[in-house]
Amino acid sequence: MQPLARQDTPSDRDRVARTLVMIMHGLYLVSIPLPVLTLVIGVVMAYASRADAPPRWQTHFDEAIRTFWIYVLLMLIGGPLVFVFGIGFIPIVAGIVLLAFRAARGLLRAFKWEPV
Repeated sequence: MQPLARQDTPSDRDRVARTLVMIMHGLYLVSIPLPVLTLVIGVVMAYASRADAPPRWQTHFDEAIRTFWIYVLLMLIGGPLVFVFGIGFIPIVAGIVLLAFRAARGLLRAFKWEPV
């Protein structure tokens, strides 16, 4: 999928979906210091908005849903392992880095009207 060309005028659906994508990625970034609530709100937005979004924005929602489940899996693995010689910090840090990277990348691409 190509980025939106300068001469193309975005539709109202594109504008609404882009706004939702930017809010969702912002919630993901805010969830790093404030876990759980903002992350859950973001993934609920992704699930609710994915079907009605144009294809360019569906990629953002799909990526956000995948990121959520990978993050949850890494936290579930790392949580109990923290008590085993501290090795649980490795998947926990990997989950945080993954979340931050994908949310920041998605937000930057949304600013440029690009798919993920």
